[in-house]
Amino acid sequence: MQSEKKAKDLRPQLERAQGDATAGAKDGDVTMVIFHDHNCGFCKRSIPDVVRLLDEDKKLRVVVKDFPILGPLSVEKAKASIAVAKLAPDKWVEYYKDNAQDNPQTVEQVIDMVSKRIGIDPNLLRSEMESKETLNKISENHALGEQLEIQGTPVFVINGNVVRGAAGYDAFKQMIAEARAENGKPDSIKK
Repeated sequence: MQSEKKAKDLRPQLERAQGDATAGAKDGDVTMVIFHDHNCGFCKRSIPDVVRLLDEDKKLRVVVKDFPILGPLSVEKAKASIAVAKLAPDKWVEYYKDNAQDNPQTVEQVIDMVSKRIGIDPNLLRSEMESKETLNKISENHALGEQLEIQGTPVFVINGNVVRGAAGYDAFKQMIAEARAENGKPDSIKK
């Protein structure tokens, strides 16, 4: 598939996390890149699998490319995600989980949730959500997504291998193990 070749060619750009949310090992031996829309049901279903992998695999690094495609609220949630990643990076996974569970339906609910649960001043959050850097990051992620022919979410890229859809914990675990084998690294998931 053409997008597989593109993903391998774009791997350094995909795994670079400048402005994107990251979780897990800072210098992980495998990086899972996720194109994610916070309003996507399949994306939300994949969150527990990703969180479980992060909990179990201390050498896994996750980079989330906010990729809002499901309307204006998706854009607002993506802007909030990018803002949280910048203002409180150690709390981003909490935003990731909370947004899926609570499913705020307005930008005011998103800001309220982040302010109360994450502890970010609402005015600072709003300012960062509307910053040029945040808006540019969304555009940059869309440009990358277009190069990979992404038309739906979630899309996962592990070592340049593309998985479309919420493949599930076992499939991700296997792909990570295969990536480690390609990289000459042992499996790092706790048994």
